Amino acid sequence: MQKSIYSQRIKAVAENMKEQAFSQIIVTSPASVFYLSGIWVQPYERMLALCLNDGGEAALCANALFGISQSQLGCELINHSDSDDPIAGLAALIKPGNLGIDKSWQARFYIPLASKLSSTSISLGSSPVDEARMAKGNDEIELMKLASKINDQVMAYIISAASEGISESECYSLVCKAYTELGADEPIGEQIIAFGENAADAHHSVSKRSLRSGDCALFDLFAPVNRYWADMSRTAFLHTASNQAQDIYGIVKQAQQAAADLAKPGVPLAEIDRAARGIIEKAGFADQFTHRLGHGIGLEEHEPPDVSALSTEIARKGMIFSIEPGIYIGENYAKLLPMGVRIEDLILITEGGSESLNSYTKELQIL
Repeated sequence: MQKSIYSQRIKAVAENMKEQAFSQIIVTSPASVFYLSGIWVQPYERMLALCLNDGGEAALCANALFGISQSQLGCELINHSDSDDPIAGLAALIKPGNLGIDKSWQARFYIPLASKLSSTSISLGSSPVDEARMAKGNDEIELMKLASKINDQVMAYIISAASEGISESECYSLVCKAYTELGADEPIGEQIIAFGENAADAHHSVSKRSLRSGDCALFDLFAPVNRYWADMSRTAFLHTASNQAQDIYGIVKQAQQAAADLAKPGVPLAEIDRAARGIIEKAGFADQFTHRLGHGIGLEEHEPPDVSALSTEIARKGMIFSIEPGIYIGENYAKLLPMGVRIEDLILITEGGSESLNSYTKELQIL
């Protein structure tokens, strides 16, 4: 991307800072630093901090070991070494006023900095960047459409490969291989692949459990491509699905579609959650829908906005978030065998409505 894009993003964040009465913010999330500078660094135990004021002036404090050069940046670079005190260089940039600190910054950096800033008001300050990142630009949207296209291909592949006797861990290996061959970033990371009773756990970790006739097979697949994430879920059944299982699938599918149909500019995200949750509650499975409806996605797999009953955000053009209702039947639910169904698409809010970034079928599949 051209440096002008990062200048535009910094300007937008600076405007958000003025609206929220921040004179300066310290940005430390690697994803947010990348968003504003084009530089991706995973600092681990070392300090990485972008200091930005409400006039749009920025300086990046970074360890020299990160290998960042001034020519890569559209802002000032302040390098330090392992034998320097990184906090001293950062503290010298801070002026009196209201300072916002990134929500992800480690206490071992924050506390020493705060002790040096007795005349500065400090508060949580991620929102100016979060607000900017929520509305994706055209370049970001194209990258996320590409990532979702690859996800459609991986989902089609793994569902076609799901046969009796294959294990969750074997499916995981196949998924990782497919992502790599199609151009996803590495490492791929853990996926949610759950068969039968394991699908009752919405965040199940892959096991050696094998797929058996009559099982549901829940696949929640996610990977970054060019640093932008894809995420989708589908549930299929091997050989047969009971009438009750088919009914549950239909309820989840109806809930997912109702929420997607409501998604458009100006609609509160809490109402979108309610559209799906209401259908599941009416069907008698309120307690079996155990998580929020969805989450924002972009440079991070989970990022603002939150799509839940507690969300205060309003849908606006450029937002991309998941819509992923589910019903999870555990062992303590006497009426049915343990199972789970989740259907998930990523939704882009457009000028007058929304569009799904996923095209893989949501019709019930019996393999």
